[in-house]
Amino acid sequence: MELPPFLKNILMTVVYGLALGVLGLYLFFPGAFVLMRDTVKGSFFAMNSSLSDQKDGEEKLSIGLVNDPGSMEPTSLDPAVRTLALQVYEPLVRSDRFLSTQPWLAQSWGRVTPTVWRFQLRNGMFFHTNQPVTVSDVVASFRRASSYSSSDLKGILSGITIVPVPKETSIFEIHTKEPDPLLLQKLTTILIIPRENEMKLVFVPTGTGPYRFAGSKKGESYAFSRFDSYWGAVPHYHDVTFSFYPDKKDRVAAIRSGNVDILAAAPSEEVESLTRSGFRVDVLPSLEVNFLTFNTHGVFKSLVLRKAVSSAIDRSVFEKFANGYAATVSQYVSSGVYGYNPAISSIPYDLPLAQSSVKQFSEFDLIPIKLSFVQGLETAGDYIVTQLRLIGFDPKVTYLSWDDFRSALPDNQSDIYFFGWKSDLGSASDFFLNAIHSVSVSKGFGQYNAGQYSHHEIDNQIEQSVHVFDDAKRLTMYQEIMKIITLDDVYGVPLFESQVLYASNKRVNFHPRIDGYIIASDID
Repeated sequence: MELPPFLKNILMTVVYGLALGVLGLYLFFPGAFVLMRDTVKGSFFAMNSSLSDQKDGEEKLSIGLVNDPGSMEPTSLDPAVRTLALQVYEPLVRSDRFLSTQPWLAQSWGRVTPTVWRFQLRNGMFFHTNQPVTVSDVVASFRRASSYSSSDLKGILSGITIVPVPKETSIFEIHTKEPDPLLLQKLTTILIIPRENEMKLVFVPTGTGPYRFAGSKKGESYAFSRFDSYWGAVPHYHDVTFSFYPDKKDRVAAIRSGNVDILAAAPSEEVESLTRSGFRVDVLPSLEVNFLTFNTHGVFKSLVLRKAVSSAIDRSVFEKFANGYAATVSQYVSSGVYGYNPAISSIPYDLPLAQSSVKQFSEFDLIPIKLSFVQGLETAGDYIVTQLRLIGFDPKVTYLSWDDFRSALPDNQSDIYFFGWKSDLGSASDFFLNAIHSVSVSKGFGQYNAGQYSHHEIDNQIEQSVHVFDDAKRLTMYQEIMKIITLDDVYGVPLFESQVLYASNKRVNFHPRIDGYIIASDID
């Protein structure tokens, strides 16, 4: 039906008026235009989400992990804690599944000077409390990450200062003490929280992510529900549950019964059976290298004894322990990590050489030593204890929870520590700064230097290398440091890199991330 002329004129006048109004906002009030655009966009996504709820609102995703970490602390780098935290919290810059950086809460940035970066927050972002995200929240998140007593991010943030731009709510600067080529990778570890939670020890997990925290049952599960005001793409699943199965048999039963759709840490001995039953099994390197490190202020001040221990360990044994799902390593980072030195070969397994070396120090009596291992490594620990006893040591091993292990590091009471390092940044830099560099509280270095290792020349090389922007030159410097601590000065004994096995049913489209985190919003 054709409209009367006067109604057509009124309609056209309204349309032209709206168009001119939008154009005026765009030209003369860009901030208001962006706000209007994001409001309309948010309304569209909310409407779309509502329609989606009608379609798949009952769809649920269940993921099985090994142990309940008991926390969603946003400043923790513990893999289990961070897997849960990443459902709720988000960083300024995100790593994709292949560890490439991409804009996230920060939509753009640029380097103003070699030590000054300027960032722009996205518009239209809200916390799960529906309060907008501002620079104040970012500043508070950085302060907590750098000062909270249990934060794992203090070393990463050393020399980094965040500076608000006056009268701006979405623009800020980051100043670095020295040029920092890895700043963007470091920012992927800093999760943004509401400013009111900065000083709290306990608070309800509240972030900007696609899922909001819905509750937990201690030792059993964590539940999350879709956040319908999320600024980005609406996730496929409305409800997500992470359940915990410490026992291998229980994990397998959970995936077979359909109680979980995705299972992390699938038992290696069940791979063939799960595959035959129609489940998909993915195997990925963990980026975590396990090694022994020495206390160089006691018995192992001697380089000869450190080399003797290295010669006494047959690395291939660890592959057998893992049913082939582990790889021997020659150094402290895996081959896919920036800083890996392909010219390094492991010190060969040579038990007679190790025995003769130890006899130089004690021909008849066994040398008493203390070892500290994290709980769960008993099989590997028993083998290492046996080998040490064969070459002339009297080892006493203690197995500790991770928290107790970490808190005991400054006491430096053990002679050997069984340690693991996951290269979350895809670079050896964080390992050098946190595990190799001498302990320096003022600089934030050596936070995880288990044996209080100290080497003045290496300290200088580490501090110089991490500020070099020339990739080729920095790689050469990293590889030289790796050679020294592995072969020349023998910081420790690289052992193996574990591989992570995931089992999933065919209902889900799941692709594991190289960093090992399972992010529900990536799954459809």
